[in-house]
Amino acid sequence: MQRKIGMLKELTTRCSSTFANYEQLAGRMKEGMALLELVYSTNGLCPPRKGHGAFKSQDPILFTAFYFDDNIFEKGCDGITSSDDVVNSMRRVENNLIVFRTAQTQFSRCFQAAMAPCRPPSKIRQRWLQVTTVAICLTAGGFWVVNNQEEFRAGIAAMHAALQEFLNEHMLEPLQAIFEEVVLNQKPEIQDAKALLDTKDSLRRMLSDFVKDTNPKVSSAEMNRIMDEMDMSVVSLQYEKQLAAAVKNLMTGDIVRMLLIQVQFIKKELMVAMGAIDELMHANQLNMQMMATVPTFLVFGGLYKLVTSAFHMIYKRMSDRLFYDSHEIAGFLRNNLRDIERLLNKQNRGSGVSDEAVLGVRDLGFLILLLHQLRDLFESYRALFQEEEQERFEEDLDDLIGEGLLVSQQLAVIQRMYHSHPFLYSTKPNKARWILD
Repeated sequence: MQRKIGMLKELTTRCSSTFANYEQLAGRMKEGMALLELVYSTNGLCPPRKGHGAFKSQDPILFTAFYFDDNIFEKGCDGITSSDDVVNSMRRVENNLIVFRTAQTQFSRCFQAAMAPCRPPSKIRQRWLQVTTVAICLTAGGFWVVNNQEEFRAGIAAMHAALQEFLNEHMLEPLQAIFEEVVLNQKPEIQDAKALLDTKDSLRRMLSDFVKDTNPKVSSAEMNRIMDEMDMSVVSLQYEKQLAAAVKNLMTGDIVRMLLIQVQFIKKELMVAMGAIDELMHANQLNMQMMATVPTFLVFGGLYKLVTSAFHMIYKRMSDRLFYDSHEIAGFLRNNLRDIERLLNKQNRGSGVSDEAVLGVRDLGFLILLLHQLRDLFESYRALFQEEEQERFEEDLDDLIGEGLLVSQQLAVIQRMYHSHPFLYSTKPNKARWILD
């Protein structure tokens, strides 16, 4: 196959050059017709031996031989002298085109028939074990659901209630609180501001009455200071004095009154502490509500990642197309280009190598096959490349297969590709420029 392709490429290169006379043109035309008959001949195509009966004799694929009319002019003529000669020449061209299309169709049909045994089995046959396991699990699960409908419904209801409660606690309520704080500037309150004000006023009145009863001669300035500061030292001093005769003063003294004043003071301090807790909560309310939503995002993010990964894995395994990431495609391109460079370097071996060396017929055909494989891979995943890289890469591929290009020039093109395209020399993910990264 490589030799046939190389012969076609070589003949195309020679036919693209100028010819000295009609005899040379006629010779090239006859050579081309004979080469086309050789290339599209199905002789030798046969199905490979496979499976049962591999050592049996093989029957060749039936085909119909075809021949081109390689005459340029009418027999006995060496040129076109009349309009009939032009018409006859066009008819010969038309007949040759019909024969060529028939030969292409026949070759394609025979090739497909020969390669039919080599086709991979269907995806279901390839994954029969996994498909069987999944089918058994689904069947067993279906039987269990049919036989245990009450338990199944109860489990579904419990899961629904748990999920709803989880969403309320970790999604709806935190988001509502965040919206009220950020947009509406509404914050939850633990302490009642009016209750704190009433408690302080009540404590001031209690202290005022107690000071007036225990020390009537106190000045108004001192009284105002005690009420403003809610100074409990006057109560503590009298409380210490009356503890010396606690039983007697409990009945006749002011111990009970002072205890009630201290209870009111403790109540005021507790409400002040609750106010401090309110301020602390207000300062961290947004952070706490955002932290409350983290479990929801973790759960649903993990489920999304799990579902997408499972879907991509199943789709890749069940699809006929191969899926790779950008770095794997870059590796395939580098390997293919390496094979091309290795093929070209074979021409530089030996002592008689010159700069004017060209590829032989067989190597030229192999080079065309490798370039076709490289271009096909590039076209299949060209969406991974930027538009500028697509244009430059296509230009380099065209240069590699250019007419009359020497081996040294082709090697220079490959070296240019290596240092011009980042994905051909970079192995780090952050160095390759890809659109889909």
